[in-house]
Amino acid sequence: MGGSPQWIYPGAWQCDTSIGNSWGYITGLRVLDGAALVRQLITISSCGGNYMLNVAPMGDGTIPEDQQTSLLAMGEWLRRNGEAVYGAKPWLKPGEGPGVPEEATQEWRGWPTGMGIPGNATNHYPPPPTPADFRFTTNRGNLYATGLLPPENSNASFEAKLVSFRKGHAHIERVTLLDGARPVQFKQTEDGLVCSVPALDAAVARLPYTLKLEGSMSTFDI
Repeated sequence: MGGSPQWIYPGAWQCDTSIGNSWGYITGLRVLDGAALVRQLITISSCGGNYMLNVAPMGDGTIPEDQQTSLLAMGEWLRRNGEAVYGAKPWLKPGEGPGVPEEATQEWRGWPTGMGIPGNATNHYPPPPTPADFRFTTNRGNLYATGLLPPENSNASFEAKLVSFRKGHAHIERVTLLDGARPVQFKQTEDGLVCSVPALDAAVARLPYTLKLEGSMSTFDI
């Protein structure tokens, strides 16, 4: 996997954002859930950025239960999938799917407060995720494709297709569901890398999932 990213901010950059629609605690604070936090984290990682998350404790210093729930969910996801984030670098492109922008946008270098919270009328990146949205990172010679939105029936095995690694554009030798290091059956067609993903653990069934790809990835026509 040689070459340099074609769509990444130059130099180091960081996104500062809040867990809710305010940088401090307010009555009626709308808090992002764990899945949304993970999507933010992996999206920023896929573009080579650092993620700084602000929490909003109450006046006595306690962190409300809804914020704790979201943070613990993200922590559990990282415990299972941290290999795709810790020490990882961006690939030639940040991902695939309808939510990947064609060019870098300045707006989310300082992510809008309340990003992605229902009722926020501000236009912002990214749009709502779809099952076709994946974000890519690399680490120790492997590529990690994180599906931002698992299907509703992820408590059973399901099919995922990665167009970027279709036949003739990559030589995939092994695919693994990173959570639990479970082997994934796959086939490469001219339409994409088609993976039969095992059922996700109930504890993280509605959070993004990560596939570890091993092999040779093409650096042309991506």
